[in-house]
Amino acid sequence: MTEYPHDSTALGQFQPLPPNSAVLARSTSGPNVGLGYVGTPYVVTDYQIAVHPALDTANFVGTVPAKTIKWINDQNSVPNGTCNQGNIPTLLAAVKRHEGSIPIDPDKSHPGIGNGTFNTLRPQDTIERIYSQGMDSVLNRMVEMAVADFLTVIDGPYLQAQAQFDARDTRNVLNSAGCPFDFNPDDN
Repeated sequence: MTEYPHDSTALGQFQPLPPNSAVLARSTSGPNVGLGYVGTPYVVTDYQIAVHPALDTANFVGTVPAKTIKWINDQNSVPNGTCNQGNIPTLLAAVKRHEGSIPIDPDKSHPGIGNGTFNTLRPQDTIERIYSQGMDSVLNRMVEMAVADFLTVIDGPYLQAQAQFDARDTRNVLNSAGCPFDFNPDDN
């Protein structure tokens, strides 16, 4: 995931990271000798989380950069800004909770929603039934495609669950700052 530009209005990003490859096994005897299959339970438990760099003012040594102050001030419809650095620590904690970069809350974070969806829909049952007489690279590609279908289909249940969570929780995150946000880059 690339780092945010300072003119972005997104407060955080969440992305599931499937394992680089499945643990494969091959049958060594019987009628299915040589048949490749997923040899261990397949789960997606790693996530990449990012927060907007202007939110993490604790990382600045000395003076907070002017572009960060401008970004903070520009998050509402008042030209001079009603948000200030004092609003940011509370907002940062809410963004980290929402995106899942602090201990994962099953009902209040993207990884929690993702894990719940994974547990409910059990795509691993389908993934773990994939088999091939072909090379391991072919079998791994089949697994990758099945995982990508589950995680990235726009109207699929995984992304729908994430979108529903955003619809429920984003306003709570924004309200935590104690100042009104409008995400209009042209009002300052």
